[in-house]
Amino acid sequence: MDFDTFVNQPQIIDIKIQHQLQIIERQRSRVESVTAVFNEIRVQTSQENTREIWLTQYVDSKQKLTDLMEEYDRAVEDIRNWLYDNLSTDAASLLEFRYCDGLKNLEIAELLHMAEQSIKNKMSRSVREARTKYNTQKGEK
Repeated sequence: MDFDTFVNQPQIIDIKIQHQLQIIERQRSRVESVTAVFNEIRVQTSQENTREIWLTQYVDSKQKLTDLMEEYDRAVEDIRNWLYDNLSTDAASLLEFRYCDGLKNLEIAELLHMAEQSIKNKMSRSVREARTKYNTQKGEK
């Protein structure tokens, strides 16, 4: 087909353009499909990596927390031992309730069937006794 015939027959041009547009549309559709598959793979990989990272961090955090709890338990046990080794039983018990068990004066008073003010007074004397004993031991070293 020569140029003059081609230009003078617009329907042929339309058919050729439509055919090329169909080819382009099919290719675009294929590219979109492949892109969608790659995006899905990327999302799944990202989710798996995120899940794996989160799981690793969780396990590490849980181990660190377990280690901290064990260290805390050992420290509390050391405090208890020091209290009972160095103070009167009453003072050691009160300080244990307060600082090892985390009880408030009112809770200790209810537990021992005593007035809260009595517990405050005994607690003050117990702290003074512990401080004196600790400073004495510290000065000896």
